[in-house]
Amino acid sequence: MDDFFSSVGQLSQTSYHALQPPYSFFGLGRTNNYIENFFVGTTIHAPDHYINMEGVIPNSRVVVVPPLDGSGDGWKRELFLRPGSWVPWVTVTCIGGMVILAIIVFVLHLNEKVSSQSWI
Repeated sequence: MDDFFSSVGQLSQTSYHALQPPYSFFGLGRTNNYIENFFVGTTIHAPDHYINMEGVIPNSRVVVVPPLDGSGDGWKRELFLRPGSWVPWVTVTCIGGMVILAIIVFVLHLNEKVSSQSWI
């Protein structure tokens, strides 16, 4: 298992120069699988000064906004996907999987009802 670690900091501000943007932007490169653990932390003095995101979709854009008041509550995270031809297929697959699971649950529920009535 290959682990990939990257550290990105915001740029420091110096006087008499143009202000730099207050965010960090970096890329992980091309990955073939979901990102198992995405860790984001800040230097604010709060009990929850970090956030872990699991199962981040590859080739997506993640925006993480830390709490503005430093309380540690209210981390905001958004995942943006680039629409493509795969979106309808993923939707059909998810709906099909839910229908198959619903049928299995319904059949097992009926079997349980029939077997519980035979005991009475």
